[in-house]
Amino acid sequence: MVDLTVLFPIGGDASALKANPLVSDKALILEDANLVNAFSSGSALGTSYALDHAVPLFTTAVG
Repeated sequence: MVDLTVLFPIGGDASALKANPLVSDKALILEDANLVNAFSSGSALGTSYALDHAVPLFTTAVG
């Protein structure tokens, strides 16, 4: 089993997350505004978009 921490900024950019020493170097920080908005929308279309575009990123991140 592999753990993956996924973070994304809400209402700003990812610089604070990247600079935070408590955030693991192995964490996946989503910076694509469309993807972040899709996750946040809570709609069926947003969820579909998020899954279509995030799963490849998750796969790459866990190797």
